[in-house]
Amino acid sequence: MQAGLATVVTSIVSTAVNLPILYRHTHAKPIIKEITLATVLQMAGGIAMIVLQTHWHGLFR
Repeated sequence: MQAGLATVVTSIVSTAVNLPILYRHTHAKPIIKEITLATVLQMAGGIAMIVLQTHWHGLFR
């Protein structure tokens, strides 16, 4: 379970780190807003899955 959790957290952090790099190279605001929204939604989904998995795993111990 810890390896899966580490993979999801690494993926979430990786997407967050890409935003400033992308902004530095692309100054088109509509594109940045769309990519930021997509990234935030992906991060929220990943965090929700971590919480659900932790809760679900705790129920069956």
